[in-house]
Amino acid sequence: MTNNQVMQTFESRIKSALRTLPRIVGNEVVNFALDNFKKQGFLGDVFEKWPARKNPTKWGTVPKRNGRALLVNSGRLRRGGRIVRADWNAVVYGNDVPYARAHNDGLRIGEIQRVQSFSRKVRGKSQSVSAFTRHINQNIPRRRFIGNSQYLTARLKRVAEVHILKNLREWH
Repeated sequence: MTNNQVMQTFESRIKSALRTLPRIVGNEVVNFALDNFKKQGFLGDVFEKWPARKNPTKWGTVPKRNGRALLVNSGRLRRGGRIVRADWNAVVYGNDVPYARAHNDGLRIGEIQRVQSFSRKVRGKSQSVSAFTRHINQNIPRRRFIGNSQYLTARLKRVAEVHILKNLREWH
């Protein structure tokens, strides 16, 4: 083999490795998010455990699956994570579940609810309720499952390096 042929083979191997690299990096990002669901926390600079669920019996009802994992009721949020775009410039992770951002970043909503006057029967007697307003504060705690992480960056570098070296080793 001449030097020119060696360089062409080397170049084609590198191009092949770089062409498939965004998809491999994207798979690692999805696996990182799934790992965070399994660990019930976010592995950023340090491990950030998700806040526990509030007492479900506080309102007098016991949910069907009291001991289930956090952020998992039907599993839709966990399954919704996917790579939206993967090319050489960027790998974009997305989640098609509408409430994914609220859980990942946390959400605090304060609303005023206006209740109209109405009448109801209590133990056979008619009772009227006058109109009133109430403040409803909804607080969804931040339970991060995807985001900037030193661990993820190091993991992506390691995977990229292994992928490129593997393609070059096959050549020799």
